[in-house]
Amino acid sequence: MFLSDPPASDLAEALDDEDRERDGYASNATRLWCWRPDVMKAFFGVCSTLSSGSGLSPADRAVLFAAAAARSDSYCGLAWEAAPAAVRAAVSYGRRPAGTPPV
Repeated sequence: MFLSDPPASDLAEALDDEDRERDGYASNATRLWCWRPDVMKAFFGVCSTLSSGSGLSPADRAVLFAAAAARSDSYCGLAWEAAPAAVRAAVSYGRRPAGTPPV
């Protein structure tokens, strides 16, 4: 990655640990957010609040993000990190995530 390591902080370390525990590595997006983990937590908090009343499941949102990516919409890159790993994998391999209805 083009960035040097972020300043050490408890929150940045916790974000890194979460990625490594869930995925086995720290994603580049997480490494970038570790420069301002306070902003990341606030941003995803707002995203969570806004989407909580939508009625969309995480799988539904992942499909929307993948559709946005196909249209070169930059929003999908931000939101994709919030999708569960199993959903990201299914969409990445062209499969419908479990629990989503046929289109």
